[in-house]
Amino acid sequence: MQRNNSQIDFGLLEGDSAAYFCFDKNLYIWGFPSQQALDNSHRVSHRDLAPSKFQFDEMVTSISLALSINGLDSKDHDKILIVATLTEIRILYYSRNHRDNKVELTDTGFSVTTDQNVVSKIIQFKKNGRIFYGGSSGHVNELKL
Repeated sequence: MQRNNSQIDFGLLEGDSAAYFCFDKNLYIWGFPSQQALDNSHRVSHRDLAPSKFQFDEMVTSISLALSINGLDSKDHDKILIVATLTEIRILYYSRNHRDNKVELTDTGFSVTTDQNVVSKIIQFKKNGRIFYGGSSGHVNELKL
């Protein structure tokens, strides 16, 4: 959704019990406590549900949680977060501490330019791990390292 040159996006991160909210250059991720943690605790503190906040240099237009892909040195990370901004698509290692539900993002050093394409959707085929994105250009592109 775009209003007055602001960008808003929100949703669930498939593959992790988390939700996200993007507003302009800011990304907030809430990790939900696991069912086991809820069963073992009578109360969930508001501090346990506080989001992890990340800020980018450009407006965030789309994100997607994916399984790590070939070409990344991802021994310690099995998930990546793909973040599209107005100028680039960045690949970040994604991890979450399930004790405090905080999300950590670590830069992989991989990014590609969007070539003026405002990316609105990023998906990964689970069967073969290929990642595709599309947006204002009207074309579907494959993300390759």
